[in-house]
Amino acid sequence: MIRQLIVGLFCEGPTDHRFLQNIIRRTLEDIALTESTVDLEILGVERILVDKGTYVEEVVRAARKGFRELGIMILCIHADSDNLTDTRTFQFKILPAIEAVDEINDAICNSLIPIVPVAMTESWMIADREVLKREIGTKMSDDDLGLNNRIKGVRNPKAVIRAAITSAYSHKSKRSQRPTISELYLPLGQKTRLDILLKLESYQKFREGIREQFRMKNIILSK
Repeated sequence: MIRQLIVGLFCEGPTDHRFLQNIIRRTLEDIALTESTVDLEILGVERILVDKGTYVEEVVRAARKGFRELGIMILCIHADSDNLTDTRTFQFKILPAIEAVDEINDAICNSLIPIVPVAMTESWMIADREVLKREIGTKMSDDDLGLNNRIKGVRNPKAVIRAAITSAYSHKSKRSQRPTISELYLPLGQKTRLDILLKLESYQKFREGIREQFRMKNIILSK
């Protein structure tokens, strides 16, 4: 018998979902394929939009709305660290949000998985430089594009992507159609290699969050 799973996504920013929805779905399917003891079908990763408030208030609203309106069984909650560590984000956003949801007894999704890229979602987007360069449309070297060998410790990865696009098109004709960063979120989410993302501790934590929820739901074996 096939078990079905509906997953929700609450994103802190307005554009991150374009990248994260595909990363979440692909990661869920990867873990289910390699570790699941049941046949599992991911029905979708639904973005949950809620009214503005504090981060904790928004997560509670998303957990309640997603459960009541869409029947989500797991809610991924995103927050950028805006720093080179995720300590403060977990301390002041993620953990208080999880505690707030746990305290609610009515109809709500209380299976939460944090996604906390360091320092922002775009740090995951620059991890796979070969895919990034293909989507930008260039064969220039990493050095010429400002994409050095480090995929960790970049404070402003969004600026790195913009600079790479500018460098890639600096010698092309003005008629060349250069992509905008907003056009890269969706294809990079579809094509970024998960084994490359595994080099990032923040992505490793996300995968372990999935495993924890899968264990609780008897989808994979407990340790």
